[in-house]
Amino acid sequence: MKKNSLFLLFAMLVLVIAPTASARPPTDIVPGVIALDLNDNLSDSEVKDIAGEYGITLEETSFLSEETRIHRVRVDVDRVKEFIDKLREDNRVEHVEPMTMYYASFLDWTPNDPMYSQQWHMKTVEAERAWMNATGRGIIIAVVDTGVTCENKQGFKRVSDLANTKCIKGYNFIDNTDFAYDDNGHGTHVAGTIAQSTNNGYGVVGLAFQATIMPVKVLSGSGSGSLAGVADGVRFAADNGANVINMSLGGGGDSEILHDAVKYARDKGVVVVVAAGNNGRYVEYPGAYPESFTVSATNEDNLITDFSSRGPQVDISAPGINVLQQIICNGGRDGCEEFKKLAGTSMATPHVAGAAALIMSTGVTNPDQVEAILMSNTSKPGSALRRVFSGDGQRELYGAGILNVGDAVTSIVWKSALTRLGLVFLLTIILIKISKKEERLNLKFSSLGYGLGCALFGFGLLSIVPMISSSLTLPMYLLSHPVPEWDMLFGLSIHKYLPLATFIIPLGLSTLLYNVKPMRPLIAGISVGTAAYMISVLVLQLVTSSTVGFVLYGIWGTFNVAVCMWTAFLNLKK
Repeated sequence: MKKNSLFLLFAMLVLVIAPTASARPPTDIVPGVIALDLNDNLSDSEVKDIAGEYGITLEETSFLSEETRIHRVRVDVDRVKEFIDKLREDNRVEHVEPMTMYYASFLDWTPNDPMYSQQWHMKTVEAERAWMNATGRGIIIAVVDTGVTCENKQGFKRVSDLANTKCIKGYNFIDNTDFAYDDNGHGTHVAGTIAQSTNNGYGVVGLAFQATIMPVKVLSGSGSGSLAGVADGVRFAADNGANVINMSLGGGGDSEILHDAVKYARDKGVVVVVAAGNNGRYVEYPGAYPESFTVSATNEDNLITDFSSRGPQVDISAPGINVLQQIICNGGRDGCEEFKKLAGTSMATPHVAGAAALIMSTGVTNPDQVEAILMSNTSKPGSALRRVFSGDGQRELYGAGILNVGDAVTSIVWKSALTRLGLVFLLTIILIKISKKEERLNLKFSSLGYGLGCALFGFGLLSIVPMISSSLTLPMYLLSHPVPEWDMLFGLSIHKYLPLATFIIPLGLSTLLYNVKPMRPLIAGISVGTAAYMISVLVLQLVTSSTVGFVLYGIWGTFNVAVCMWTAFLNLKK
């Protein structure tokens, strides 16, 4: 083992930095669009006949010659298959298929949503850099607002640019029903900034577009709601699995009932993101509560807006003017929708809620750590204001600074990966020192198998893939994340118990495969990788902000690490 130690460590380094082919972004099919290739010898009148016969409009695409008959056809999303099946039976049609997208193979990607270029706010917070590592997968965000148009029901229609966004059942505290429709538009706009369907060839983008929206309607069509309804909405979200709560609302009155609801959610590990208010002076409630993560609004010049509330309760600032998202019109009836730019701390807040979801989707369940990561990775305000304000004055305007989710996500991903890699090296050295007098397997492949196990369970088989390629597809996600984080596919509520970071897996494999000698080094590596992951969770305080919770995790973690190291030692013996 000692003789092979340098080879072993080298093998692990190779696994960490191994390059891979560039992956495509997650959505390749453009919803509601068909590519139709007609026979080239058809006349213009025959083409018109086809359009009339099927009740479709044929949009020409780029083609090489006038004789080429390739068209783009737009149909209802739920009728795409129906039209394709019919057209395939028509002998005037050469080919018909869903419209798909192709991408250049470069380091990262820009969404194909046509109005993305108008979303200056996404560029300001460096969303694209964050998307190289996180998209909000596995996180539930409750939008406590006027509702969200997520369902086709009772005359309301799901807005088209939320077509690929996952929504779960929420609650309507205005009508006391589980149908949390939006008859105002505010909540749908807010939800769009958080998780608008992205890279779908339509409309605009959302920040945490693979997160799940929970609509909680506490405000009526007029945009107002009662203290009781808001407090109940917060408690409902916390009790039903929300990891982040977005409250783009506020008022001037302090309330013990509302404060208790916010504290209740925070105690359950929820990040409660709240608008500071739009009065240009004091921070409104519930943003003024210490448990709230309170957001002020900035403009295109990275300066505080005139309307944004300010005060010592502000934690962070984010873009809050000319924020473009989809919104309903005509009270949400008859499928009326439009893309509209709105302003307010209501628009700034969902940027921070989406950013919190991105951080949490990297495996951070401790709300204190989520907020600390966001606050320690901010951009500075515009230079013009720095000459006027400094110290506490600037702090009350911007909090820790302007949201930079690109820096925040990158920092925690690298910090976690490097910490785990360092721990794997340290634990490997400990194994070598303890067992230097013991006879070990002396095969080069044993080192490779050990390194493979360490990488898979410790820091990710190809953990820098996001730095050189898109990590948004499921295979790339699995390759770039350690196995103990794969449970994030099922949600943060499962991951916080670390079911895959346990000695049970390597010990079980050892029990089953111990007599298969070539498997022993791999099992030993899995054991060490699992131990390294568990230690990193405790060292980086990623799981809980509760003292009692941390102590319990510490006890469990110590036992877990001890059993993992014993399993590794056992499987490295000759």
